[in-house]
Amino acid sequence: MSFSLRNTAFPAASAHATSALVLLTTLVLLPTLAHAQQTITVGMTDQSSASFSPFGPGNGTYDYVAGSEYQELYSGAAFAGGGSPLTIQGIAFASGAHSTHTTATYNLTLRLSTTRAILSTTGADVGRLSTNFAANEGADATVVFSGPLTANIQAQGLFDLVFPTTPFLYDPSEGNLLLDVVLNQTTSSLDGDGFSFLMDTSNLMSTPTQTNRVFQLGGTGAPTFDVAGLYTQFKVSPAAVPEVSTIVSLGLLLALGMGGVVIAAKRKKNDLFTE
Repeated sequence: MSFSLRNTAFPAASAHATSALVLLTTLVLLPTLAHAQQTITVGMTDQSSASFSPFGPGNGTYDYVAGSEYQELYSGAAFAGGGSPLTIQGIAFASGAHSTHTTATYNLTLRLSTTRAILSTTGADVGRLSTNFAANEGADATVVFSGPLTANIQAQGLFDLVFPTTPFLYDPSEGNLLLDVVLNQTTSSLDGDGFSFLMDTSNLMSTPTQTNRVFQLGGTGAPTFDVAGLYTQFKVSPAAVPEVSTIVSLGLLLALGMGGVVIAAKRKKNDLFTE
């Protein structure tokens, strides 16, 4: 009995099986990847109502200096279209058309948290935002941005003040979203002129539906409650756990794919030697 060694490339069949496995896995995950990122805009705007709080300049007329603090409450219902839970990856504000086209320089800290505070019509409503900033923040309060930022203020109603944030996991079903802003340094502009940002006008003449705020300017003094808020855009992506059917499908594909690799490998091994 004699044996001869056949010149067969061992990895070839395994490569084909692996390629098929990768393709099948991609097809299973594709629906999730296709909706990986979107923007959610909170509030409405008439392009005319704007506020200097808290991102206006500290030029003497508007005293937005180091130590000033600002909190805004966003209704969890406003995030219903983004999935639950979701990951917040960026926050943006739109400069008003009557602002000056300029370059603004910031140094501030942003925190996000889930809060049980509710939207209210007055500062006396039960459950509303407190003028005690610390009392409003939730247990998951997280610094999502801290440091300097330079913004090109277009003054055209565009979302031109953009903060790229550390990813923050937010579940709207657990409560409303709270943004806390603390100025580390006085805000300045290239030419010293003022600039402001569009407000959520859906709250100005009716019961608030999406925003409320509390702010303290100048770094001292009592905070002020306001029924209004800023027109805001959030960059988000779904953070939902894959459905059971997806997990089962992926598991079966992995099992079948690995089984194909093993069978192909055994065939090649048996094929190496022939009588």
